[in-house]
Amino acid sequence: MPTSSTCDLNNGSINASVSGGVAPFTFLWSNGATTEDISNLFAGNYMLTVTGSNGCTNTISIDVSNTNPDFNLNANITNNTSCNSGNGSINLNVTPSNNYTYNWSNGATTEDIFNLLPGNYTVTVSAGGSCIEEGTFTVNDVSNLPSLTAVPTSSTCDLENGSINASVSGGVAPFTFLWSNGATTEDISNLFAGNYTLTVTGSNGCTNTISIDVSNTNPDFNLNANITNNTSCNGGNGSINLIVTPPNNYTYNWSNGATTEDISVCRREIIRLLSAQEVLAQMRHRLR
Repeated sequence: MPTSSTCDLNNGSINASVSGGVAPFTFLWSNGATTEDISNLFAGNYMLTVTGSNGCTNTISIDVSNTNPDFNLNANITNNTSCNSGNGSINLNVTPSNNYTYNWSNGATTEDIFNLLPGNYTVTVSAGGSCIEEGTFTVNDVSNLPSLTAVPTSSTCDLENGSINASVSGGVAPFTFLWSNGATTEDISNLFAGNYTLTVTGSNGCTNTISIDVSNTNPDFNLNANITNNTSCNGGNGSINLIVTPPNNYTYNWSNGATTEDISVCRREIIRLLSAQEVLAQMRHRLR
């Protein structure tokens, strides 16, 4: 009874049996073996001659075939999520179980491979001899980039009083922040009008960048006054009660040198109230 070889290896065998004749018997195989049974055979034809003690002989021809058993490759893949270095992996499953050898396209010789960058990886699995299966598996790049939004608050009167409130979603915390003005906080303030760029980096090394424009607005305000005319010939008793809308923390500079909101006039004269543009210029100068 022959047992096939596998993978074209010398692992076939023949189990011979003798009935009849006169024992003891001698055995002579075509490969030179002299045992009743033979093993470690390549596929092929083998002749056995058996001789009984009475000198009678008989011969049998046996074919040992070869079979290459199927085996299947599957894998559980962990995709890459890192922007610094690869953290993908391929957990290979080979069925049925056997004493296989492995040769990966990245040089690895283990069944499973780790710390992989995105890309294709090919493995050659051998059960020995001609029993070889090859499979290619893909590690995708699913790097978790931070998503950025930002809401600017305009500066006013060309002063450095603007701000930007940034928000981060997604990505892998904790995050680091780097603004184009050198700030390293999530939100920034005390800004002049202009363009600001924020780069956010997650703990997985993935970065994203957003550009934000801070505009400037010069709010309108209006000047009105309740005037009391002078009625005295000895000294001035006139006054100007100034009304500025909307209310705010204004500064004042009258043509007579007064710096209060309202003034009293001691003599007859023309008191010039600075224009809104002049007041605005004074405000900028004093706040700076």
